[in-house]
Amino acid sequence: MNLTPPTTVRIGYLFAGLLSFAITAEVAAGSVAAPHAAQRMGRYNVVWATPSKDATGVMPVGNGDVATGVYALEEGDLYLLLAKNDAFNFNGDIYKIGRVRISLDPNPFKAGKPFRQVLDLPTGSI
Repeated sequence: MNLTPPTTVRIGYLFAGLLSFAITAEVAAGSVAAPHAAQRMGRYNVVWATPSKDATGVMPVGNGDVATGVYALEEGDLYLLLAKNDAFNFNGDIYKIGRVRISLDPNPFKAGKPFRQVLDLPTGSI
């Protein structure tokens, strides 16, 4: 699925979580072999073909306790938004407790250069 950030970011998070839960339940029940389940989940990897415009184009990475939102900007910066699953703001959203900026030179995200950012669901990596 090719999306331009931040198209359906929250729906994508929900979909990825539900899909992961469903396949994990199948593996735990013994109805599906683990490699086959990972292959099935991999069909739903989220792929972005352009860098983000801002933090609304973040892709999630995490282990359930600590999370990181990753996004790249055309200006050559890679950002990591750090969060803890029990740190909430006044709206009930997970509060980002830190932000890391990595500036890259030469700029690999410059307009016109090929770009591909993949959220790999079976491994939980980008």
